[in-house]
Amino acid sequence: MKLLAKILLIVAAVIALCAIWVLWTAGWEVWRQFVALDAMRTREFINPVGTMIGGAAITLVAGVVCGFALGLPRNPKEPKPVGTGPANPGPAPDPDLR
Repeated sequence: MKLLAKILLIVAAVIALCAIWVLWTAGWEVWRQFVALDAMRTREFINPVGTMIGGAAITLVAGVVCGFALGLPRNPKEPKPVGTGPANPGPAPDPDLR
């Protein structure tokens, strides 16, 4: 595996950890509001939907970076040197195609 692919996989893992943290924070907020409602207490409502959408978007970015890292060629083929063709190209094909 090439160095760039390794770096991208590490970056994707860090982004995925950030996404897990964001989604956990949104879930925790939902849980706190549920507990407040269950105990018949009033609590300021904070809508966690935006945070969940943000966490999903971060997860998507982590997946794209990971897919890009895994899609990089492991052993890229070196280009052929210019001017290295067959020694004898052979007769030219007949241009009259009747």
